[in-house]
Amino acid sequence: MKNRRYFALIPAAGRSVRMGTHKLLMPWNGMTVIDTVLTAWQESLVGQIVIVARRDDAQLLEALANRPLEILKLDSDSLDMKQSIQLGLQHIQKIWKPSPDDACLIAPADIPKLTAKLIDAVIDEYDGDQIVTAVYGPKNGHPTCFPWHTTSKIFELAANEGMDSLIKRSQTKRICFDLSSRPRDIDTPEDYQRELDCS
Repeated sequence: MKNRRYFALIPAAGRSVRMGTHKLLMPWNGMTVIDTVLTAWQESLVGQIVIVARRDDAQLLEALANRPLEILKLDSDSLDMKQSIQLGLQHIQKIWKPSPDDACLIAPADIPKLTAKLIDAVIDEYDGDQIVTAVYGPKNGHPTCFPWHTTSKIFELAANEGMDSLIKRSQTKRICFDLSSRPRDIDTPEDYQRELDCS
């Protein structure tokens, strides 16, 4: 559809406890992790980027200050990723009022191997009806594209269910990529070094 809108929702409200330092601000091939991720989104077909961050995360907010995106600042730091996503979806609904066949792509902020090519490949397969998700070899991955009319189901997930549960029980189109191109998150120093060595 010519006028279909694509939103990116990026939860970034964690505290990087396992990394021991602010992982999104760590260096990555001449930039930082968050700059690398946001550059991929900005070079993609996505029209609006929304990042969910903590209001007290001064370092991250400063790093995002000159980026053309919407920042949802949370007062609470006790929310998990699913709750951050739910708040982000409510924010998008309030500001832009998406149409049912508009789409929201969701992926975490700590996957520096994400590329605009991967994002656009998922978007290209979106038909306005089905969820579309990237699959790398035998593993599900990021990003996932949700028709706006399906995002209400995210609020119906049980306390012990994550986004994967919704993807598994929904009509989902899976786009296959080579396992070596899979953008993995970085939670520990070992994760960071592994992904950096493979970049």
